[in-house]
Amino acid sequence: MIARVAVVIFVLALTACGKPSVSGRVLPEITNRAGLPWHDVEIRLLRGNLAEQLQSIAVKYRGELADEARQRVLESAKGDEAASTEALHHLGAAGSPRACLATAEADLAAARRRYDSLLSQLAPRIAALGVTTDSPASAIEQLRGLMQTKLENEARRLRDEYLRTQLQQQSGVVLATGRAMDRLCWSVQNKHDLAVQFRGPIVLYNGHPLPDPVASRIWGLPALEKPLRIPSGNRFDSDILLPGASFETCFYARGGLLPRDLLDNYGLSTDNPTRSGEWRVQWQTIDFVRSTDGENPSANNHDAPPKPIPLQKVFADRIRQFQAESEEAKLIELLSSSQGTQAVRQAEGALLACHRAIEQEKIYQDTTRVIQAIEEKRTGEFAVEVRVRPMLTQLARDPAHLSKRVDETVSMLDRLTVSRQQHAAGEAFQFTGVDPGRYTLVARSTNEQMKPKVWLIPLDVSERGTTQDLIAATSRNATLRSTLETMLQGS
Repeated sequence: MIARVAVVIFVLALTACGKPSVSGRVLPEITNRAGLPWHDVEIRLLRGNLAEQLQSIAVKYRGELADEARQRVLESAKGDEAASTEALHHLGAAGSPRACLATAEADLAAARRRYDSLLSQLAPRIAALGVTTDSPASAIEQLRGLMQTKLENEARRLRDEYLRTQLQQQSGVVLATGRAMDRLCWSVQNKHDLAVQFRGPIVLYNGHPLPDPVASRIWGLPALEKPLRIPSGNRFDSDILLPGASFETCFYARGGLLPRDLLDNYGLSTDNPTRSGEWRVQWQTIDFVRSTDGENPSANNHDAPPKPIPLQKVFADRIRQFQAESEEAKLIELLSSSQGTQAVRQAEGALLACHRAIEQEKIYQDTTRVIQAIEEKRTGEFAVEVRVRPMLTQLARDPAHLSKRVDETVSMLDRLTVSRQQHAAGEAFQFTGVDPGRYTLVARSTNEQMKPKVWLIPLDVSERGTTQDLIAATSRNATLRSTLETMLQGS
């Protein structure tokens, strides 16, 4: 028995020795393998022309993607068709959307004519305010601008009225005796319900304000942003004059010598400026920091002092009353809330509904054509291709689809592999006992992390065998997997 097995093995060996071989060297040129971070190359001999097989797989792959893209487009189109039908039903124009268009346009034109006639009726009142216009929309815009200006002016008037009637301010020079210095004193009493804050004293001499640099050479004035030390139980109120509170402060004379030309320019006494003429104090800025209802924007932030409140918020109730009684507000109300206005809005809504119905009808018709073309497997339909093309691109870029196909191709390579070897760069390789026919030499660097190389070389093996070196010129600078990905995508 052992003798028979030995005979069979000997016969097979003789047969193999009679078959051709595939041989060559891995990067025979020293210059081509210099600087590579790897040494070994895995070499496989595969049955058949791999490039042709990959091309066939790529065509099949793109066909499958196209089928899936069409199926997804079909499902989406059916959803769009149902949505369009529902939209047409809700718009109330499912029967004939275009039939409502002429009626809606006529209704809108009539409503606008009635609305424009309202402008003619109100023209004298509008013109009395200095507004010139031929459309209600333009009139409303101009009236709102006028009203806003009036509201700002009214807010300033209310502020000035409060400062004039509710803040009792007095100021003047207090003459000192002996070696003491004269002082310019200012006192204030807040008689009503708004808390106020003062900044930047202005010194007046004989009723005329002096420039800050001049006044500061005569009196020891605080800087513009320096707080006043107004007594209060709350440290953040120490700079605020609360309702009903009083406060007095003084600025002492500096007592320095002033240039004669400066004294002459402003009419100041050359003997002693502080003891001649009339001296008064005003303020560059007086802000309200609490409204009449005690609102304080910084009340919830105990680490920050109150901030100034806008005038229209301080006097909100009186501003609202002023606005309601203004001619501008009454005209805006007539132009924007009248029956004519509502009629125009209704007519515009009806016309918009008609246009939406027409658009939905077009979507419905286009979607129906797409569904029929896909179900009947008609090719070349533009409406279908327009939808399929972006879906196909999306699927082709889906890593999951491509990875699955590459995995299947790698398994196919394993099935087609006749033999596999591993050699270092510069070494010779040889596949013996190969039947004549078409093959593909597939080789790749075993370390594909850095500067990978891959060879896919078709071979026609004759009775005499074939010699094929793995040279740099026939390689690709890529991994085997990325090369398969590129070929399957048809690029």
